[in-house]
Amino acid sequence: MLESSPSRLLHLALLALPLMLSACSGRTPSQGEMAQLEADLLSQPSGFNMLFGGNRRQTRVDVEAIKIVKQSCEALKNFDSAFDCTVSFTLNDEPHENTLRVIHHEDGKWSLAHEQPAPSL
Repeated sequence: MLESSPSRLLHLALLALPLMLSACSGRTPSQGEMAQLEADLLSQPSGFNMLFGGNRRQTRVDVEAIKIVKQSCEALKNFDSAFDCTVSFTLNDEPHENTLRVIHHEDGKWSLAHEQPAPSL
């Protein structure tokens, strides 16, 4: 029969520590964080509009108007802090779906990657 000694429990805890820490770094954005990322993306000026003389004054999308319905994120291969996320959301009660590449920084903040994945058709 195996005995549970304090030193044995300490050894098991120390062996589990790297697994627990790696789980923290691979965390995906919460629904609130994802809504903020969507608002940031939707508030960026569109290159098409700027090129053809569209409105240069971009309106800011209110994060409160975005309701996340479903999201799924997968870590990019060989990166534990970059994710491609598919997001279904409503904006002013209209349904939308988007794919984003997001980055989790060491300070705990999320940002959009400079290059976003190509939209799936």
